[in-house]
Amino acid sequence: MSFVSGDVCYILEDNKYVTKVKVMGRQEELYIVQRIGSCGAIRMTEKELFATEEEAAASKKTTHALVSPQLSILPERDNIPKII
Repeated sequence: MSFVSGDVCYILEDNKYVTKVKVMGRQEELYIVQRIGSCGAIRMTEKELFATEEEAAASKKTTHALVSPQLSILPERDNIPKII
């Protein structure tokens, strides 16, 4: 979807927070957007802008937790140094 100056859209910040922004303009492939109610502007690609809050929330990337094995289930548990 293409946005024009003045459009209100949404972005996903830090893969957590849906934020409402206003399109201020465009420079080549990047859109210049401003968070509603704040100063300053940021540049973003079209794929980072969403027409609705729901679309932005649905774009969250899931991360897989890194799990390390428990020492108690290792077969060599007798060889583990003890902390005294």
